[in-house]
Amino acid sequence: MIYHGRYLVTQTQRDQTKGKLQKKPDFIGCASRFSCAPPLVRNDCVVVHPIKFFSVCSVFSLISVSTDLLEFFYTYWKYSMSALKQAELERLDAFLMSEATGAETMDLEMMDGFFVALAISPEQAPEEEWLPHIFEGQAPEFKDAAEKDEIIELIRRHHAAIQAAFSLKARNKETEEPLYVPIVLQDEGIDEKWRETLGAYWASGFRAGVLLREDLWQDTLDENEDLYEIVAKILTLELGHHPDDEELVLSIKARDALIDELPWLIEDVLHWWLNKQFGKVETIVNDGPKIGRNDPCSCGSGKKFKKCCGA
Repeated sequence: MIYHGRYLVTQTQRDQTKGKLQKKPDFIGCASRFSCAPPLVRNDCVVVHPIKFFSVCSVFSLISVSTDLLEFFYTYWKYSMSALKQAELERLDAFLMSEATGAETMDLEMMDGFFVALAISPEQAPEEEWLPHIFEGQAPEFKDAAEKDEIIELIRRHHAAIQAAFSLKARNKETEEPLYVPIVLQDEGIDEKWRETLGAYWASGFRAGVLLREDLWQDTLDENEDLYEIVAKILTLELGHHPDDEELVLSIKARDALIDELPWLIEDVLHWWLNKQFGKVETIVNDGPKIGRNDPCSCGSGKKFKKCCGA
C-alpha cells in the first residue's frame, strides 16, 4: 500500500519486480557526509504565485516579460492545480516498475522522496536536469508518443504538486497539518517482513535529491550539527541504523515512529534553510499530540487513523 495523505494505493511488489533498487547508495557519515552524485536542487525562497503574478501585471508590463518566463508561470500553475489522483499514482508507479524502464529507475516512493528534497533545497533545478535522474539516464521504452506524453505529464504534475506544497503560499496557511505527507509504501501481506524496510526507498530518493547539490549540502552539513542530525535521522530509514553508528539499529517500532515524524522532519529542514537565507522565519507550531498512523483516529470512530481520516 502507499500511504500518501488521503491516498491509499496498491503497489506492485517492488523486490520481486526486476530486482530493482536493491543496491543502496553509500552514506558515509560525518567526515564525508555524502558520496558523489550529479548536481541539482531548487530555490524555495522566492515563489511567485502565478495568478497573483498576472493580476498585478499591466498589459504593458506583460509585453516586456519574456516568453520563457510566462511559459514557466503557466506550466507551474497548470500542474500545481492538479495533484495526482489514486488511479494516476497507480498508473505512474506501474509504468516506473515495468519492463519499459531500466533496472535502476526510481519507483513512485523513491521519486517522491527525490522531489521533496528538491522542493526544500535552497537552489532550483530545471526539468532537463532532474528528469533524467528518475530513469538513471536510461531512456524508457514508451509504446508510442501518447504514452510518453502521458507519463511525462504525470511526473511533471507530481513534481509541481510537491513544489506547491512547500511554496510561500502554502507555508503562510495557519494549520496544524503538515505541509506534505510523503508517499511511503506498505506491503501488507502474509508476514510483517516489509515493516523492516518501511520508508527505506523514500529516504533513498531524498538522499538522491540532496546529492544533486552535494557541495552545497555537504559544506552546510559539515558546519551545522543540528541540520546534520535532522538529515541523518531521515537517512536512518534507508540504512536501518544511524549513519554514524551501525550499532544504533532502527527497530520496527522506532521505524514506525520515524515515519510518523517524517513530515515534521522535512519541514525542519525547510525552515532551517529559510532561516539561513533570510534570518529567523516564524513557524506555526502544533502543540497538540501528533497522531501516528496506527493510533486511534481522533474523530472517535474507533478505527486506526490510517484507516479513517488519514486514509
